[in-house]
Amino acid sequence: MKLIEQGINPTEKASAERTMNIMRVAIVIVGISIGLIIIAVLVRHKLLNHYGNAFPLAILGLCGGVSLIIANLINRNRDKH
Repeated sequence: MKLIEQGINPTEKASAERTMNIMRVAIVIVGISIGLIIIAVLVRHKLLNHYGNAFPLAILGLCGGVSLIIANLINRNRDKH
């Protein structure tokens, strides 16, 4: 009811939120994919042989975390406008 009183269409707001959620998921998938590409390049050049299995997981975690931060910043900037 408050949205209608403010002149905002509730169905448009729900659609915008759904689109933003899809965009967040897409950003995270891209971030993890970049991490996998980095791991593949390092494996191809045989640079991960000395570090064990923790290093590739750390790369994936770092890329996934950075992508979540970027998605949050984009969402925050979108909410300000």
